[in-house]
Amino acid sequence: MTIVDLEMTASESYREFGFAVVPGFISRDLADFLSTYMNLLGQLDRFFHDEQVPGTLITYGDPAFETVLARSAQKVGGIVGAHVLPTYSFARVYYEGTVLGRHADRPACEHSVTVHLASSDDSVRYPIGITGLDGMDRMVDLEPGDGLVYWGTQLQHWREPCPTEWFTQFFLHFVDADGPFRSEAFDKRDYLGLPPSPEAKR
Repeated sequence: MTIVDLEMTASESYREFGFAVVPGFISRDLADFLSTYMNLLGQLDRFFHDEQVPGTLITYGDPAFETVLARSAQKVGGIVGAHVLPTYSFARVYYEGTVLGRHADRPACEHSVTVHLASSDDSVRYPIGITGLDGMDRMVDLEPGDGLVYWGTQLQHWREPCPTEWFTQFFLHFVDADGPFRSEAFDKRDYLGLPPSPEAKR
Protein backbone atom coordinates (compact mmCIF):
# COMPACT_ATOMS: atom_id res chain seq x y z
CA MET A 1 0.00 0.00 0.00
CA THR A 2 1.37 3.41 -0.95
CA ILE A 3 -1.27 6.06 -0.25
CA VAL A 4 -4.09 5.81 2.28
CA ASP A 5 -6.57 7.83 0.21
CA LEU A 6 -5.71 9.21 -3.22
CA GLU A 7 -8.10 12.13 -2.62
CA MET A 8 -6.26 13.22 0.54
CA THR A 9 -3.49 15.78 0.64
CA ALA A 10 -0.36 14.94 2.59
CA SER A 11 -1.36 17.30 5.41
CA GLU A 12 -4.84 15.73 5.61
CA SER A 13 -3.35 12.23 5.74
CA TYR A 14 -0.92 13.27 8.47
CA ARG A 15 -3.69 14.82 10.52
CA GLU A 16 -5.94 11.75 10.25
CA PHE A 17 -3.46 8.88 10.28
CA GLY A 18 -0.24 10.39 11.69
CA PHE A 19 1.68 9.73 8.48
CA ALA A 20 1.69 10.75 4.84
CA VAL A 21 3.33 9.40 1.71
CA VAL A 22 4.96 12.15 -0.37
CA PRO A 23 5.88 10.96 -3.88
CA GLY A 24 9.00 12.74 -5.08
CA PHE A 25 9.89 14.16 -1.67
CA ILE A 26 13.29 14.68 -3.29
CA SER A 27 13.96 14.59 -7.02
CA ARG A 28 15.13 11.40 -8.70
CA ASP A 29 18.35 13.20 -9.64
CA LEU A 30 19.02 14.03 -5.98
CA ALA A 31 18.17 10.46 -4.97
CA ASP A 32 20.68 9.15 -7.52
CA PHE A 33 23.30 11.64 -6.30
CA LEU A 34 22.84 10.65 -2.66
CA SER A 35 22.92 6.96 -3.56
CA THR A 36 26.23 7.45 -5.37
CA TYR A 37 27.44 9.53 -2.44
CA MET A 38 26.62 6.70 -0.04
CA ASN A 39 28.60 4.30 -2.22
CA LEU A 40 31.57 6.65 -1.91
CA LEU A 41 31.14 6.84 1.88
CA GLY A 42 31.30 3.06 1.96
CA GLN A 43 34.46 2.97 -0.14
CA LEU A 44 36.03 5.49 2.25
CA ASP A 45 34.97 3.44 5.29
CA ARG A 46 32.87 6.31 6.67
CA PHE A 47 30.00 4.15 7.94
CA PHE A 48 29.42 2.81 11.45
CA HIS A 49 27.78 -0.41 12.61
CA ASP A 50 24.23 0.17 13.83
CA GLU A 51 23.39 -1.18 17.29
CA GLN A 52 19.64 -0.73 16.70
CA VAL A 53 19.64 -2.86 13.54
CA PRO A 54 22.50 -5.38 13.77
CA GLY A 55 24.18 -6.06 10.46
CA THR A 56 23.41 -2.65 8.93
CA LEU A 57 25.68 0.34 8.39
CA ILE A 58 24.83 3.95 9.22
CA THR A 59 26.03 7.52 9.00
CA TYR A 60 24.89 10.29 11.36
CA GLY A 61 24.90 14.02 10.69
CA ASP A 62 26.73 13.83 7.38
CA PRO A 63 26.89 17.33 5.80
CA ALA A 64 25.15 16.23 2.58
CA PHE A 65 22.16 14.79 4.44
CA GLU A 66 22.17 17.63 6.99
CA THR A 67 21.80 20.05 4.07
CA VAL A 68 18.72 18.17 2.84
CA LEU A 69 17.45 18.22 6.45
CA ALA A 70 17.75 21.99 6.75
CA ARG A 71 16.19 22.63 3.34
CA SER A 72 13.23 20.31 4.07
CA ALA A 73 12.04 21.97 7.29
CA GLN A 74 9.50 24.25 5.62
CA LYS A 75 8.05 21.42 3.50
CA VAL A 76 7.74 19.09 6.49
CA GLY A 77 6.25 21.84 8.65
CA GLY A 78 3.54 22.39 6.05
CA ILE A 79 2.65 18.69 6.11
CA VAL A 80 2.61 18.21 9.89
CA GLY A 81 0.93 21.57 10.55
CA ALA A 82 3.62 23.09 12.77
CA HIS A 83 6.75 25.19 12.64
CA VAL A 84 9.47 22.56 12.97
CA LEU A 85 13.15 22.68 13.90
CA PRO A 86 15.67 20.21 12.44
CA THR A 87 17.33 17.79 14.85
CA TYR A 88 19.49 15.38 12.83
CA SER A 89 19.80 13.29 9.68
CA PHE A 90 20.69 9.64 9.45
CA ALA A 91 21.29 7.18 6.61
CA ARG A 92 21.29 3.39 6.70
CA VAL A 93 22.33 0.54 4.44
CA TYR A 94 20.21 -2.56 5.05
CA TYR A 95 21.66 -5.89 3.97
CA GLU A 96 19.85 -9.11 3.15
CA GLY A 97 18.16 -10.55 6.21
CA THR A 98 18.55 -7.48 8.46
CA VAL A 99 15.46 -6.47 10.42
CA LEU A 100 14.23 -3.16 11.85
CA GLY A 101 12.22 -4.13 14.93
CA ARG A 102 8.86 -2.55 15.71
CA HIS A 103 9.41 0.65 17.69
CA ALA A 104 8.52 4.30 18.21
CA ASP A 105 11.23 6.95 18.20
CA ARG A 106 12.98 9.09 20.80
CA PRO A 107 11.93 12.76 21.39
CA ALA A 108 14.35 14.21 18.79
CA CYS A 109 12.41 12.29 16.11
CA GLU A 110 9.00 13.80 16.88
CA HIS A 111 8.24 14.39 13.19
CA SER A 112 10.30 12.33 10.77
CA VAL A 113 10.78 11.49 7.12
CA THR A 114 12.21 8.29 5.68
CA VAL A 115 13.29 8.53 2.03
CA HIS A 116 14.18 5.62 -0.22
CA LEU A 117 17.32 5.99 -2.34
CA ALA A 118 18.22 2.74 -4.10
CA SER A 119 18.54 -1.03 -3.83
CA SER A 120 20.44 -3.85 -5.45
CA ASP A 121 17.24 -5.06 -7.17
CA ASP A 122 14.53 -2.52 -7.96
CA SER A 123 12.12 -5.31 -8.92
CA VAL A 124 11.99 -6.54 -5.30
CA ARG A 125 9.85 -4.44 -2.96
CA TYR A 126 10.86 -3.70 0.62
CA PRO A 127 8.05 -1.74 2.32
CA ILE A 128 8.10 -0.15 5.75
CA GLY A 129 5.38 -1.13 8.20
CA ILE A 130 3.56 1.52 10.23
CA THR A 131 0.63 1.56 12.65
CA GLY A 132 -1.53 4.62 12.00
CA LEU A 133 -3.49 6.67 14.50
CA ASP A 134 -6.49 4.54 13.52
CA GLY A 135 -4.70 1.47 14.90
CA MET A 136 -4.33 -0.20 11.51
CA ASP A 137 -1.03 -1.70 10.38
CA ARG A 138 -0.04 -0.78 6.82
CA MET A 139 2.91 -1.61 4.60
CA VAL A 140 4.14 1.43 2.67
CA ASP A 141 6.20 0.98 -0.48
CA LEU A 142 8.41 3.84 -1.69
CA GLU A 143 10.09 4.49 -5.01
CA PRO A 144 13.51 6.20 -5.06
CA GLY A 145 13.00 9.80 -3.93
CA ASP A 146 9.62 9.14 -2.28
CA GLY A 147 9.24 10.00 1.39
CA LEU A 148 7.10 8.79 4.26
CA VAL A 149 6.46 11.61 6.75
CA TYR A 150 5.38 10.17 10.10
CA TRP A 151 4.80 11.04 13.75
CA GLY A 152 7.86 9.21 14.97
CA THR A 153 7.33 9.46 18.72
CA GLN A 154 3.75 8.16 18.50
CA LEU A 155 3.57 5.60 15.70
CA GLN A 156 5.10 2.13 15.79
CA HIS A 157 7.06 1.37 12.63
CA TRP A 158 9.27 -1.48 11.45
CA ARG A 159 10.74 -3.43 8.54
CA GLU A 160 10.66 -7.16 7.91
CA PRO A 161 13.89 -8.96 6.88
CA CYS A 162 15.54 -7.20 3.95
CA PRO A 163 14.94 -9.29 0.79
CA THR A 164 17.69 -7.75 -1.36
CA GLU A 165 21.48 -7.76 -1.24
CA TRP A 166 21.40 -4.12 -0.08
CA PHE A 167 18.86 -1.31 0.31
CA THR A 168 19.57 2.36 1.16
CA GLN A 169 17.34 4.76 3.04
CA PHE A 170 17.85 8.08 4.81
CA PHE A 171 15.97 9.82 7.58
CA LEU A 172 15.26 13.45 8.46
CA HIS A 173 14.13 14.30 11.98
CA PHE A 174 12.39 17.39 13.35
CA VAL A 175 10.66 18.71 16.47
CA ASP A 176 7.78 21.14 16.89
CA ALA A 177 9.31 24.55 17.65
CA ASP A 178 6.46 25.23 20.08
CA GLY A 179 6.17 21.71 21.49
CA PRO A 180 7.52 19.80 24.48
CA PHE A 181 10.62 18.56 22.61
CA ARG A 182 11.85 21.91 21.24
CA SER A 183 15.01 21.61 23.36
CA GLU A 184 15.99 18.65 21.14
CA ALA A 185 16.72 21.02 18.21
CA PHE A 186 19.98 20.06 16.44
CA ASP A 187 19.88 16.90 18.62
CA LYS A 188 21.56 18.85 21.44
CA ARG A 189 24.44 19.88 19.15
CA ASP A 190 25.59 23.46 18.65
CA TYR A 191 24.73 23.25 14.96
CA LEU A 192 24.05 20.75 12.19
CA GLY A 193 26.85 18.61 10.78
CA LEU A 194 28.48 17.78 14.10
CA PRO A 195 28.88 14.28 15.60
CA PRO A 196 26.26 13.07 18.11
CA SER A 197 26.08 15.00 21.36
CA PRO A 198 26.55 13.01 24.59
CA GLU A 199 23.60 15.02 25.95
CA ALA A 200 21.16 13.65 23.38
CA LYS A 201 18.61 11.09 24.59
CA ARG A 202 19.09 7.71 22.90
